[in-house]
Amino acid sequence: MPNYTEIVWTGGMALLMGLLIGLERERNPAAKAGLRARRLDVVAQAERDYIAIHTAEHIITLYRDAFVPQAEASPAAALAAYRPPKVDFQTLVTAVIEVLDLRQQYFRAIADHEIALARLRQLIGEQP
Repeated sequence: MPNYTEIVWTGGMALLMGLLIGLERERNPAAKAGLRARRLDVVAQAERDYIAIHTAEHIITLYRDAFVPQAEASPAAALAAYRPPKVDFQTLVTAVIEVLDLRQQYFRAIADHEIALARLRQLIGEQP
């Protein structure tokens, strides 16, 4: 069974120490400036992550709705033209490689989005 007196005493001491440290920071201009600088750094990082999230969302939409579907049509057309030898093999392979490259960029954009979202969640203290 936990000793509630000890928990209250320990918690009270931690609160008191926090208040004393806060008072000391109020008196110490260098500590106050350092705290303000840290707050500004956190806000700046949050803004960068927010912009990165929205940029990645836009890029993901472009890849998903435009670039990848358009590129996927190219190998199909090249393959259809390759069968009655109207297109050379290099054109067919190039079309397939372009699809793979676009898919890779699409998934990289998703990863960038999730990384920025995780950094922002870390900054605001949200648990995963």
